[in-house]
Amino acid sequence: MIQYDKHWICLNGEISECDYIDKNFASTPSSIYEVVRIIDGIPLFIEAHLQRLMLSCKARGLAFDFNKFNIEDGIFKLIHQYEKKEGNIEIIIQHPNNEYTESFYIAHYIPHKYPSPAEYTHGVEAVYYYSERVRPEIKSKNKSLRDASNVIIKNQNVYEVILVNKQRQITEGSRSNIFFVKNNSLYTAPESMVLNGISRQIIIKLARLNGIPVNEESVLFDNIHKFDSAFLTGTSPKILPIKRLENCTFNVNSDVIQKLIESFDDTICIYIKEKKDFLIIP
Repeated sequence: MIQYDKHWICLNGEISECDYIDKNFASTPSSIYEVVRIIDGIPLFIEAHLQRLMLSCKARGLAFDFNKFNIEDGIFKLIHQYEKKEGNIEIIIQHPNNEYTESFYIAHYIPHKYPSPAEYTHGVEAVYYYSERVRPEIKSKNKSLRDASNVIIKNQNVYEVILVNKQRQITEGSRSNIFFVKNNSLYTAPESMVLNGISRQIIIKLARLNGIPVNEESVLFDNIHKFDSAFLTGTSPKILPIKRLENCTFNVNSDVIQKLIESFDDTICIYIKEKKDFLIIP
């Protein structure tokens, strides 16, 4: 895992020195966050991330007092300051609470760990965790869920934990979305049941453009053996095949998954090129 120091952050659009950021910072109901992946110096799908940031604030009944372009410009300043063209940047909107009298936002590099080439080729393992997000439409920090997931991932040496609710429905991963494949069609939980990831949104669009049916419906834990393949999606993993989910194994060489991986990678390349052309970045 790559650990960045926190010597520099972007505070309300300006670069500032910062020696330390508490890992539990922004774990309050007055905080909203996003994580953006930086590839070749470009914050990937930044417009969609900022749109979701605003929607999360609105759903929580909190004001969004920051210009989207100010945040994007601040992120580019941070990238330039560090001269790091690859990594993950976290954006945190902090609203007034008992500690802070005014709203502010910060952006800073955070540790990241991307899947290895072998994990993309051979797939990863995951296990179940009986839990669910409260108000999944809001991207806010859930410390208890994250801590419990981290313990399971470390102790069982798996890539991800998959959440199962009280109705025995599979919803999402602790830090990713999950799709299943059956008869060349995709199955994933309804948007209302999950944190609607940016990668998830793009993959659903790409699937439909490629003639792959998408079924947004509840996937029951008891029916998992009926599916041919499964994969995770997210900012860091992009599209990552699952080879085993506890006692159920999946085909990691699915034509559907490979087609989506190619389409998603093409979409990323096109986005980066167009963004550079628009910003006149060499």
